[in-house]
Parts: sequence; C-alpha cells; structure tokens
Amino acid sequence: MPGVEPCPLCNRPASYVETQRPHRGKRFECVNCTHFFIDEVAEQVILNMVESTRSEARAKASKQAQASGPDRLYVMRAPKQNELGGDGHGVARSTMMSEWIPR
Repeated sequence: MPGVEPCPLCNRPASYVETQRPHRGKRFECVNCTHFFIDEVAEQVILNMVESTRSEARAKASKQAQASGPDRLYVMRAPKQNELGGDGHGVARSTMMSEWIPR
C-alpha cells in the first residue's frame, strides 16, 4: 500500500510502496534523492547509527541514489550470507550493502 513518510536519506517528504522486489522493503520516490529501494534491515541500521555517522551515511547514500540512471535502481539492503565480512571480534561485520540493479 502506498504511503508518505520522511525520506530515510534526506528527511524530506517522500512517497513509497512496500514491495517484495528486489527484497522485502520499500521503494521510495523523493524529489531530492529520486528513486531508491531500502530494506527493513538497512533502514534500521541507518536509524540506529550515532547522529554524526548517520548524517554522513545518509548524505552519501542520497548522492548515490541521485546518481542512478533511468535504467538503474539504487538498493540498500542487508548483506547476503556470502557477503558477510568480518568476524565480529576486532573486524566489524557488514551490516548494510548498497548496489545498483537494473530497473
């Protein structure tokens, strides 16, 4: 079901639809960040970051989303099992991945 909420990247009003493609999450349309997808895990990772880190991560992700061409969708998601890096002890585990996929 479509909705409107603050963009998780720039905090401006954005429309979204919940979807199962490419994963379970939301496809956003924002006047600033254009079109992008974020899954539930990545959205929580951003929300739980320390403010200074969150601001920097959101700004970087916003620029990456804006760089998407008409044939690509910027995706922020939880890492797949084979993408997990680090051991959690001295080497941080990957908590969020980003990539562009064909629309």
